[in-house]
Amino acid sequence: MLVGIPFALFPSFIYYNKDLFDEAKLPYPPHKVGEKYQGKEWNMDTMTELAQKLTVDKNGADATDPKFDPKNIKQFGFWDGWGDGRRITPLFGTGTPFDDKHNAKIPDNWRVAWKWYYDSMWKNYIQPNADYSNSDLMAKGNPFTSGNLAMAWTFTWYTCCFDMKKLNWDIAVVPSYNGKVTAGLHGDTFAILKGSKNQDAAFKVLSKMVVDKDLSAMYGGIPGKVEDRDAFFKTMDDRTAPNKIDWSVALEMLKYPDVPNHEAWMPNMLKAEDLIGKFKTKMDQTPGLNMDQEIDKLQADLDAIFKAGQ
Repeated sequence: MLVGIPFALFPSFIYYNKDLFDEAKLPYPPHKVGEKYQGKEWNMDTMTELAQKLTVDKNGADATDPKFDPKNIKQFGFWDGWGDGRRITPLFGTGTPFDDKHNAKIPDNWRVAWKWYYDSMWKNYIQPNADYSNSDLMAKGNPFTSGNLAMAWTFTWYTCCFDMKKLNWDIAVVPSYNGKVTAGLHGDTFAILKGSKNQDAAFKVLSKMVVDKDLSAMYGGIPGKVEDRDAFFKTMDDRTAPNKIDWSVALEMLKYPDVPNHEAWMPNMLKAEDLIGKFKTKMDQTPGLNMDQEIDKLQADLDAIFKAGQ
C-alpha cells in the first residue's frame, strides 16, 4: 500500500575534518564497510579511542594523556549531530522501548548506547556537553562548523548547516557494534490527507516536487528515484568544491538502515518523546549520574505514560 510519494533518503555517516586529522598525523576513518583502522576493526571502541586522540585541551594534551584537562578543552573528537534521545541509539543497533503488550522495556543495546553517550561527555570527554556545545568554541550549538570538532555522526541533511566549501572535510562509514553496522536513516515522503480539499492539485504539485533536482539538493536528500542520483551528486559536487566528497559512503550506508527506525511509533507518542527528550537533556547537563538508575527510572516513567495512553 502506497502511503506517500517517496522523495528523499538521508543516510547517516561520519563527517570528518581532514585538517584536524592531518594535524594529529592520524589516518582518515574508513570509507568502506569492513576496512580496518590502523589494524583494528572499525567499531565503536576503535572510534572512541580515535576520538580521544582528537580531543585536545588548551595545553595540547589529548584525552588519552593523564595530564589532560577536561575543564579547558579546545577541540573535541566527536559529536552526535543534534541527536535526540532515541537517535543516539542506532550506532548500537535497533529496538523499541516497549514489548508486544506495550509494556515499557528499554532494549539492552539502548542501555549501552545511552551509557556510552553519557561517558562520551563526562568520562572520556570526547563529546561536548551542553555548556561546551553552546559556547563560542563550538559555534553556539553547531560544533562541526566551528572547525574545532574532528568527527560528527549525522545525516545527509546536515549539508545544509555548515560552510561546505570553507571546511576541509569528507565522509566515512559508521563504526560497527558487536560485528554489525547500523546506520540511522531518515526519509521524506509527501502525503495528501484524505480530508484535503484540493487533492488533485496537490498531487500535481507534489509529483513535480519529487523530481525537482534543485529541491533534493537543497534538502540534502538522496533522491528516491535511483536514476536521479547521478544528477544529485553532481550538484552536490558543485556545492562542496574544492572538496571532493566520497559520496559512495552515503550510498553504502543506505544498505544498513535501522529497522525498526529510531523515529518509529511509540504508545502515547508525544508524551513519550517529551519524556525521552528530558532524559537526554539531563544527560547533557548533569555530571555524576548513576546511569543504570536513570535508565530504570525512565523505563518506569515510560511504562506509566504508555499505560495512560491506552
